[in-house]
Amino acid sequence: MSTMKTTKHLAIVLATILFSCSKDNDPTPTVEDITGSWAATAIDYTGTTTVAGSPFKTDFTGKGKDMDLTVTLNKNPATFSSSGDYTIALTSVVLGQSTTQDYPFQGFLANGTWTLDGNTLTVTSAQGVQHATIVEQTATTLKINWDYVLAQGPASMDIHGTYAFKKK
Repeated sequence: MSTMKTTKHLAIVLATILFSCSKDNDPTPTVEDITGSWAATAIDYTGTTTVAGSPFKTDFTGKGKDMDLTVTLNKNPATFSSSGDYTIALTSVVLGQSTTQDYPFQGFLANGTWTLDGNTLTVTSAQGVQHATIVEQTATTLKINWDYVLAQGPASMDIHGTYAFKKK
């Protein structure tokens, strides 16, 4: 599987997951807390790619930069949309060798529906159903964690992402 194809699929998944936040000791977020427009301020993820039958694996990290990504969560009906551009700086480590490459994503648009259950945000879009955990939230900031397995043919990616947003 090519790194660019894998990265593009990963970025689509990342951009589609839209979220909210709370610490275990904090009050559970409400629908009113997370509705509105949120500008991405940080996108960070780590993971591993493995290929069936291969003894090798690729560890990777990704960091968002040049972000102009906005996610809007509407209350009634509970729909979301996202728009904007960003770049993922992807660092991969294979057999101890590290490489970093930028992957720009321009004009990305996604939309779908969402639900909130406690601090779990579930979004449904053309890319499928995704779950995110709210880990921090204030009146103006939102931070979520998300774990995902992306399987493509014999390759599989285990991904852990953290996303931070600022209310617009």
